[in-house]
Amino acid sequence: MEQYATTHVPAFPSGLNALVVDDTEINRLILRDMLQEMGFELEEAESGKEAVSIVHNQAFDIVLLDISMPGIDGIETLNLIRALPVAWRDVPAIAVTAHAGEKDHAVILSADFRGLLVKPVPKARIAAELPRVFYGQAVTDAPEAPVCQMGEFEARFGREKYQEVMSRFHADLGQLRTDLHGVPQLAPCHRQEAHRLAGSAAILDQERAWELMQLISGCQAEQWGDLRPQCLADLDDILAAD
Repeated sequence: MEQYATTHVPAFPSGLNALVVDDTEINRLILRDMLQEMGFELEEAESGKEAVSIVHNQAFDIVLLDISMPGIDGIETLNLIRALPVAWRDVPAIAVTAHAGEKDHAVILSADFRGLLVKPVPKARIAAELPRVFYGQAVTDAPEAPVCQMGEFEARFGREKYQEVMSRFHADLGQLRTDLHGVPQLAPCHRQEAHRLAGSAAILDQERAWELMQLISGCQAEQWGDLRPQCLADLDDILAAD
């Protein structure tokens, strides 16, 4: 696991509360671990609806909000938080997304987010973003983080936890394979699930699965007929290898 110097992270006041919102457990787990290392108190929500309910009843110093979630997405969730009849409805929010395109980022940041993190989130990147959001300062001497830092999960959480999460990841891949085998058309729910699994694959150092999930999540309906046989074959190979 690549290490980053803690001296680049400004000291935050003790007792700061953060809410991490993501429908995928592995994403919440790694963000929670990094934020706790920085001294934050943590609450979690696995949906936008749950996040709005939590913020309605509790003040936070920062909210880290996944953009692509089933039900209400991250942008709609933030809009609902901003409309709450509570004094802390303008809590600073950071968007967390697997979308890497500049146009996607522009749309996200136009929705009143103070910052943006791209999954998988290296510790150096979150350590640089938080001071900017809280204090308006950039950590200019922080080491450059890789765009996609794979392989950190097992080193951070240990072999047993890695195997447990990998088992669930394989089960989810198998369910997606079953769903895709059973229908000729690629539906929005399939692209959303592939997008979610791409984030997990990156964190778990599953590069081939990451590339395939990225391809499926970005596939247009008219392209699926040509891509479907090879995508299904590649998915079968990935599952057979594991």
